[in-house]
Amino acid sequence: MNMDKSKKAQRALYRTAIDLVEMGKSELAEETYKLALELDPDDYRSITNLAVIIYKAGRQAEAEELYLKTAHPPFYDEHAMFNLGYLYSRQGKNDKAEIWYRRAIVAYPRYFEAYVNLAVLKQTLGNDQEAEALLRRALEIEPRDVIANFELANIYRKRGEFFEAEMLYRSAVDLGPQNPHALYNLASFLVERGRENEAQEYFDLAYQCDVEGRLKQGGHK
Repeated sequence: MNMDKSKKAQRALYRTAIDLVEMGKSELAEETYKLALELDPDDYRSITNLAVIIYKAGRQAEAEELYLKTAHPPFYDEHAMFNLGYLYSRQGKNDKAEIWYRRAIVAYPRYFEAYVNLAVLKQTLGNDQEAEALLRRALEIEPRDVIANFELANIYRKRGEFFEAEMLYRSAVDLGPQNPHALYNLASFLVERGRENEAQEYFDLAYQCDVEGRLKQGGHK
């Protein structure tokens, strides 16, 4: 197969794998990415996307190896860096997680999800001041991010700045009316403020959205 035909075939396999993931056919997508990599072993996008599938299948060590391959030279893939941060944070390896989230930000300074995840990590470690700064930067880049809004609200809530917290919780719900986390955060805040009747509506919506989300992901078989 000549170079042009090989490249076209690799790109077709790459696009097919993406479609298979969107259709929920992860095993087929994994095999398709592997076929694409046989044609171009250095396609960092296929490597990183393959690692995502493998991670979701519970094969963390294998995913980590692939992420490390594309996070380092010559690829410097910011998505691999971000995913390493997520992987290590889930494993409780907070120092490693912070390193990789920061590397993702350096590689792509507008990577707002990296700011948000690093902020959540900093909150977990008790550093709300730095978390707030990171969330504000994330919202400068993407003001409509649901998670950044309710995580910043959580910080205001802990400080006793309840008016600001409620505004951000409601903003998060407006931006993500089917996001169960946004709905639950607002509901729990309202209970805390003695507004149980108002809170119940949001608890009910949060439960309904969570069930629907699980069904869409194939949670019931």
